[in-house]
Amino acid sequence: GTVDSGSTPLNIRTAATTSASVVGQLRTGTQTTLVCQVTGQTISGRVRTTNLWDKIADGRYVSDAYIRRG
Repeated sequence: GTVDSGSTPLNIRTAATTSASVVGQLRTGTQTTLVCQVTGQTISGRVRTTNLWDKIADGRYVSDAYIRRG
């Protein structure tokens, strides 16, 4: 997937919720490998509104609301 978070970097979190610790960030245009999706907190993002979060290759999470696939 490709990050589309505008001028604000997308937070990488330890769990599928905004209350989880931020452990990194990804800038718009960054390609990331998505391992699987889990349900979590609903987020309204630039791409969609969804309760799905993407587990990335290192085991951490980003909201699918900011990920483009295609």
